[in-house]
Amino acid sequence: MSTAFTLRRSVVAAVVAVLAGILVLPPPPAAAATATVFPLTAGHYFGRDGAAAKMHAGRTPVERRAIRRIQTRLQQLKIVPIRRARVTGRYDAATATAVGTFQRSRDLRVTRRVDRVTWAALFAPVPSRSPYNMITTPIFGWDASDFDYQRGMRTTHLAAARREGVRFFTHKITEGTRTVHYHAGEMVRAAQVAGIRLVGVYVVVRTPGNNSHGTLAAQADFALAELDRQLPEWRTIPGFFFQVDVEPWSYDNVRPELGVELGRLLRQRTGRGVVLYAPRWAYGDKIGGTDPLWASNYTASGAPAPFWTQWARTPGIEGHPGLTPYSGRTPTILQFTSNATIGGQHETDANVSPLTEAALARALGVKKIK
Repeated sequence: MSTAFTLRRSVVAAVVAVLAGILVLPPPPAAAATATVFPLTAGHYFGRDGAAAKMHAGRTPVERRAIRRIQTRLQQLKIVPIRRARVTGRYDAATATAVGTFQRSRDLRVTRRVDRVTWAALFAPVPSRSPYNMITTPIFGWDASDFDYQRGMRTTHLAAARREGVRFFTHKITEGTRTVHYHAGEMVRAAQVAGIRLVGVYVVVRTPGNNSHGTLAAQADFALAELDRQLPEWRTIPGFFFQVDVEPWSYDNVRPELGVELGRLLRQRTGRGVVLYAPRWAYGDKIGGTDPLWASNYTASGAPAPFWTQWARTPGIEGHPGLTPYSGRTPTILQFTSNATIGGQHETDANVSPLTEAALARALGVKKIK
């Protein structure tokens, strides 16, 4: 068979497919491997229910090839444990369930079908390593506690976190006047040694009198005394700051003004900057003062994964609802997940700032970082 005849037959087949209104023309050879090209016309979808004229469940070889890609991708993303035997090219019930799970993890409308929007999300590139650095934005941070230590966190994780792009770190040190987290000093020290220049401790404020916790002044004294014991060199760290954690608990409905006042006391007694972890979901526009805000919102971060993978799933700096202004301020830092992997440590909090490292330092009241 001649080459010219083969080419003419391929062209005719492609034209027939387009006229049938089902499949779009295949991409040119240079783009053939582009996974984001949706292979159906607008309004059509891969699925097993709905209008027969628009539904594609694996009737043709072309459909089965696309569905195998969908099934393989769901395996790669570990959305659900689909066995390789189920990569059949048929849009069966297991595939529909997996697609629904994926849509839910990305905050998409759960239809259990793969339309153009779901296809784009499914094949969006996910970096295999952190692509971030301290010059560009966003920059990333880690807030930890002794609960992370109980799950396996050690000082060695901080150097790995720095290599992955983490540029600020805090660790819980006290809560009220009765609770101490004993690994704050060693972890903050390890972060600084690793080259993370913005480091601090966080203090959880409690309502005075609740469960015998002392006054706000006593809570500040308690935190500073413990900080001096665990990290006596903290005053010599140029990039050191305080984080005050204020949020309502089932056992203590902490008011936001308590956090604002504790921050004022710490700033007054140390001359260091304070950032207020006071989420919008807890207090809305009721937070006074002018301290920078540390918000939390886990939209679309999805299943446990390295922090940069989880961030890649979200709407990003421009579209993330967690960075919407409240209480007269745009959040300086956003906690966007609580089940990230950072530096090899699993199930931990990951944070992002839309600022550069230098701009974040200024926002946190740090005059100079080395």
